[in-house]
Amino acid sequence: MFRKRIVPVVLFLSVLCACGTGRERGNREVATGGGRPLAVASASDVPGCFVVGGELYGYVCDVLRAYAEERGRELDFTAGSSASLIRKALGEGELDAGVFLAGGPGNGMSCPLWTTSYVVLAASGRLGGDRGLAGTVGPGRVVMQEGFTCTVTYGQVLDSLVGARLYIAPDNIYELAAGLARGESDFLICEKGEAAVAREFIPGLKVVYEFDEPVGIGLVFSSEDPASYHDFKEWFDTYRSGDAHAALSEAWSGRSPVGLFGGSGRSGRVPGGISVWDGMIREIGLREGVDWRLLSAIAYRESRFRHDVVSPSGACGLMQIMPVTARHFKIDQRLLSDPRVNITLAAKLLRSIEESLGMTGAAEEDRLSMMLAAYNCGIGTVQNARRIAAAEGRSPDSWEAVSHCLMLMGDSSYACDSLTYRRFRGYEETLAFVADVKRTYAAYCRTVG
Repeated sequence: MFRKRIVPVVLFLSVLCACGTGRERGNREVATGGGRPLAVASASDVPGCFVVGGELYGYVCDVLRAYAEERGRELDFTAGSSASLIRKALGEGELDAGVFLAGGPGNGMSCPLWTTSYVVLAASGRLGGDRGLAGTVGPGRVVMQEGFTCTVTYGQVLDSLVGARLYIAPDNIYELAAGLARGESDFLICEKGEAAVAREFIPGLKVVYEFDEPVGIGLVFSSEDPASYHDFKEWFDTYRSGDAHAALSEAWSGRSPVGLFGGSGRSGRVPGGISVWDGMIREIGLREGVDWRLLSAIAYRESRFRHDVVSPSGACGLMQIMPVTARHFKIDQRLLSDPRVNITLAAKLLRSIEESLGMTGAAEEDRLSMMLAAYNCGIGTVQNARRIAAAEGRSPDSWEAVSHCLMLMGDSSYACDSLTYRRFRGYEETLAFVADVKRTYAAYCRTVG
């Protein structure tokens, strides 16, 4: 009798950004030489794995991205797949791992990843607090994703919200939150990490209720591949004791005081944009003659659009600028935490690199790759690799040749007798950086003007 109160599907027709639905393949991440892709798929009832503006978001996605980067592999992630198809793909060796709710398939080896919960989002004018779920929602229109129906709490919602209008929607969480902000619904039930992103991107939303039921999420590996399971588990046991994981947990639990993408108090994402810093990055890019989407792609790769990040090596801010760069441009390094200063220095550095490379007439793809490599590892290292390429009889303007020479510079058994140069052991990080930024830049060019 409860089902009579449920409208099976509601489709919000207005799409505010070029983002996929929960059943769309996410973008490939971190291409480095050598290793095959890390193929992972999440079941459709797993919350918190979604796509906004062509980018994968969620705690699980970020953990897998960190693991893939550490292992020098490409992450091929598919969100919202059928659980039975994932089990079949695991058995046939087409997937390395599947993401399931706790208590998922028993025919594999499972590593617990994350425990989260669902919350209720509403426009900021709505009352919440101690009114309870029924008192908060009343006769309102409540939208939820299909995954919520797999929880015990879903049955309790059906029992308690007798007067409410309940809708199950297949849309991306960003689309649902945008519809909530436009008044197409009154409340949205979503995972708390999804709520954190929605609140950061779309102004005027707040959490008015949190459900008690914990939702456990685990990574399941095929029983035919115990080595992969043990490798990930060993890595994860170390990773979750570090500062990077602590920051990740704070952000995706909604507890981070600065938010996920630029801090509290800033305007939310606008339709068709990239981040909360779009206006500033556009302005600086126009002034300095650098495509603002390229600057945004670097900011995403370096800091995930967080302005307060400082790396162990001392790189600061959105664009991870080193103090030596500030000194080079005669800027007080104490100002590196200022987003405007940070972005401006990044743009100036890119222009300086472009001029130093002097690759007039080179293919655009090669020129961009070389610039990004120099941004990551320094112009001197890239110039050394170009000189080695020339000494080896290859084009110093070819990224294929220069990237190979960067790897040779890290090979202790290699020597170029005609040149003196410093060994470079960070080539894997540089190649990953170039591939990742180029991929993100291409996605931004497709989705924003």
